[in-house]
Amino acid sequence: MSRSRLRAGAVRKYFVDAPDPEMLTTAQQNLTEADAALARVFESRTKAEAVSRRMRIRRRVGAGVCAFLVLTSAIGDSVALAIVMAIAALILAVKSVTVPQRHAEDAEGQARMDAKKAQERKSNAEAAIREYQRLYDLAEPKPSDEELDRTLAQDIAAVRDRAMRSLSLSPGDLVRPSRIGSPDDIEWSPFNSDDPHEPFVVYGPAFGEGLKVSSAVGKDGRRRYGRYSVMVICTTRYHIAVYRCVLDFFTGQLNNESTMEMHYQDVVSVRTHSDPDPGRRIEIEPRQSQKHLFPRGTERCFELIVSGGVTLRMVTGLTHRETTQFRQSGEEGVVYQGEDPDFQAVADSVRMMLREKKGGVEGPSFLP
Repeated sequence: MSRSRLRAGAVRKYFVDAPDPEMLTTAQQNLTEADAALARVFESRTKAEAVSRRMRIRRRVGAGVCAFLVLTSAIGDSVALAIVMAIAALILAVKSVTVPQRHAEDAEGQARMDAKKAQERKSNAEAAIREYQRLYDLAEPKPSDEELDRTLAQDIAAVRDRAMRSLSLSPGDLVRPSRIGSPDDIEWSPFNSDDPHEPFVVYGPAFGEGLKVSSAVGKDGRRRYGRYSVMVICTTRYHIAVYRCVLDFFTGQLNNESTMEMHYQDVVSVRTHSDPDPGRRIEIEPRQSQKHLFPRGTERCFELIVSGGVTLRMVTGLTHRETTQFRQSGEEGVVYQGEDPDFQAVADSVRMMLREKKGGVEGPSFLP
């Protein structure tokens, strides 16, 4: 029983870096400090309430003293003393009310301001923690290189089936040349075999449409992409049929499908070559931590050239088989930067097919 295809979200995680742990550490530290500030605010409010209680006591005491002074001044014999006592009573009454009230209001106002700032800091810290978790969930756990390769194999198999249906061909319609390309190149032509009833497959990072191609280098040093251009080449007894599409590797959906059929005599050549000045046809968007593994450089191409100036061109890889050093999972080592397939075996096989069909291997027989 075949395994199900990885979901789009799981594939996408492969091409995304996890957020910097420092982001979480800072947010957690801010949250701790905000909680400590809120605790201090609670203590300040407790003190403010104590001030309010003392204020109420002072009001009562002040009112009593004022009443005593007024009563004393009223029953006294000296008018001057009575006036002085009344004024003193008035001043004491005012201070007994306004001074504690002002202190209590100042303490309460400062406590409210500190509480607002501490709560805002706590809310921001909690939001930062949630954002870190969101970004982490978008990147982890990552699928393995093997899981990505298995999913790509499933997608390529689906593309092959789609191509055969679109071209109205069956496996029995396909043929291979009597001689095939070098067996040493088969390793660099994945999803191709010497089965004469299978079409040839060429693929590489998609280009065009102004879209950037998500890219990542696996632990095995191989590059993988979020969008692939795929070409399926069907060689029959009478003609060559080609199906092309763009594979969205996240979802497995196929876009920009097209087909083309031609007689062998109309095929001028098939070749693989390197383009040292590719311009900006392919916009690579690697993981942030792997940008140094994707320098702009040579593009490896596969071309099928047809009479009339038509060229069916595929980019199969970038900066082929260069080595570099990089740190990954705490370990440092030398890995291959790229190892994109070059599909030389496919080119050799199609080239031999053209020679045979055009009489380049065995000349036509003549009657004596």
